[in-house]
Amino acid sequence: MAAPSRLRLLAQGAAALGLSLALFSELFERPFATGFGDYQFFHHSWELGQVALSRYGELPLWNPYQCGGIPEWGDPQSQLFHPIYFLTFVFGSTLALKLFILLHAAAGLAGMYRFARSEEGLGPAAAALAALVFTGSGFFAWHVGSGHGGFVAFYLTPWLLLGFRRALRDPRWTALCALVFALALFAGGVYAFPYFGLLLGLDALLALARRVEPRKLATALGVSALLALLLSAFRLVPIIEHLLWYPRLRPQLDVISLPELWGFLTHFDRAADLVQEPGHPYARVEYGAYVGAGVVLLALVGALATWRARLRLLVPLLLFTSLALGDLASFAPWPLLRRLPVFGSLQVPSRFLFAVTFFLALLAGAGLDWLEARAAERGWLQRLREHAALAPWLLAAALGAPVVLQHRAVLDGHWQSAPLLAGSGGHYHLRDVAPPKTPSPYPPRAQAPTDEIGSGWCYTGMGYGPAPGLWPGDVDQARVAPLGSVVTEGRSTRAAFAEVVLPIGGRVVFNQTYAPGWRASLGDVAVDAGRLAVELPPGTHRVVVRYAPASLPWGVLGSLCGLAGVAVLLRVRDGRRRALALAAGAACAVACYGRAARPGPRLPPERPKLALAAGASDYAERGQNDWYRAENAVDGRLETEWLAPPGTKGWLDVRPEKPLSVRHVVLVNATNPPHGDFGSRQVRVESFREGQLVESRELTFTQQNAGVSLSGVVVDRVRVSVETWQGVGGGLAEVQLW
Repeated sequence: MAAPSRLRLLAQGAAALGLSLALFSELFERPFATGFGDYQFFHHSWELGQVALSRYGELPLWNPYQCGGIPEWGDPQSQLFHPIYFLTFVFGSTLALKLFILLHAAAGLAGMYRFARSEEGLGPAAAALAALVFTGSGFFAWHVGSGHGGFVAFYLTPWLLLGFRRALRDPRWTALCALVFALALFAGGVYAFPYFGLLLGLDALLALARRVEPRKLATALGVSALLALLLSAFRLVPIIEHLLWYPRLRPQLDVISLPELWGFLTHFDRAADLVQEPGHPYARVEYGAYVGAGVVLLALVGALATWRARLRLLVPLLLFTSLALGDLASFAPWPLLRRLPVFGSLQVPSRFLFAVTFFLALLAGAGLDWLEARAAERGWLQRLREHAALAPWLLAAALGAPVVLQHRAVLDGHWQSAPLLAGSGGHYHLRDVAPPKTPSPYPPRAQAPTDEIGSGWCYTGMGYGPAPGLWPGDVDQARVAPLGSVVTEGRSTRAAFAEVVLPIGGRVVFNQTYAPGWRASLGDVAVDAGRLAVELPPGTHRVVVRYAPASLPWGVLGSLCGLAGVAVLLRVRDGRRRALALAAGAACAVACYGRAARPGPRLPPERPKLALAAGASDYAERGQNDWYRAENAVDGRLETEWLAPPGTKGWLDVRPEKPLSVRHVVLVNATNPPHGDFGSRQVRVESFREGQLVESRELTFTQQNAGVSLSGVVVDRVRVSVETWQGVGGGLAEVQLW
């Protein structure tokens, strides 16, 4: 087929953009209104990127505005690194997100038309019908139009197969395959990326069955895979890393019967249909895939009449239909596929309907061409004379119009939520630390980043939760323990700082959830009740913590290698130099993904637990209650205490669960209800290693807490002796080793 002229390509692009605007006109009726359901999450994320880049001059690698802080770079659904995202700085985040959807839909229409014409040999009317049915199907209306923003990546399906089939003839087209994989991942295509791999592998097997030269097939497949891994590294490396830290398993079962599938493909949906599907665990948004009964029947005609020539469409249609039917039996395709890495973290088998609608649309186009050919053979079109050429277009319009109307009906009213509000950029604080008693099914309000208000509860697809120790309110976002004070503190999106005074050393605790990748300018990063903390020596310090994952440079390196590989592929003709460049790219991929597969520990080691060692002296009020027993001094709870018997010198032997380098011993004075606190005196702290005394210090309580510094020698036991004062009271609420 002759290549289209530049003018024709421009006309096709304009037509695709116009049809996309007809499908998604709901988005622009109220230009600054935000989207329904999960789109609040995406609006929230897009606004985060604008705040990070424009207000703080930082890459949006971390989102401090939900979950008490959550990795944005490792979130598979993040769209902040897609090239189109930077329209945000021209139109604002709301309009840019809408243009992001519109441009993907236009790419889907143009790509499907081009693929149908050049690779499947369909006529203009048939190709136009296939493009409109695929792009306007209920699958995209529900998913892309109603909250699942990452599903825009599925619009790139025809470009993937177009690139691969042409790569069998010219290896340079592997660059298009790789680019589709990368753009899908950068668009938040957590499902599209692995499903595209499955689609490409199946098309390769069908090419092998057609006796395509194995060498050409191996080259196209291998080079496509290598370049895809390299170009996608900036997103794929952190995603793999975070899936290893926070596994995501979805054991939910679902089965679709064939009559139900017929209904999902032919039921004219409306926005009001967003209710849980009877007999299924999910709402209509997961099952709607309208193409219309006429399109399905026309596809059946195309399949039956041209099956020998359309095996490349029929085989994947049957396979993806069986996958979409879900958990039919333990040996069904979906349960078997879910045993593989990555696929076990995905849910809702009906999401394979993207491929079902794709191949149905192409077969419907084949059916239209077959009808047109039969009509021409039998002279039916001769009666129309000069209007005969319009007949297939009229049939295509008749079948495509309900698809457009259904798409618009699904979106009706789904883009009328409150617009984003410009915030003051005031002092950051957490609004809440847990879901409300009646949790909303939707994410935190989309304008949170502009107001500098965070939320302690999560709305994320990652296996990630908030720290249990977060505190809410417009208060200081850094605290010290056990003794000391915070002079000043503050934060940006991916960094925080605090100036603290620590008379005996200790830790500064930041009011955010810990995740791997945080680094401190001073001291050692630690975890405190799930929060980010830093261990510091005695003195006055300014400590800065910054989110800078160790895998960040590897992700950057991988994508740069990918760009270099594409440049070599397109510009270098010499086969030997190409082979050397690909070998270097393979080495780069091994290095980058090898780093992702070794992410290190998810959490720094927690402070060793303490227990009584050789024991303790007697305690007050034995037999009356358990308020004052010795074990209470090492249980980590300030409200439980140990109180020595009145008029005596009590002692505790404390042992860490393993030998520990002790730099500080902190004692929390008992308050001794109901007696009142009469204090303790002549407190002695002694450390031992294998029964030998290492150090001895004395101290006096002048306030609720007191502490002594030791040399940091590794010890296995610490004895604390306390003399009670004035005959009653005297004891400890807690002993802490630092």
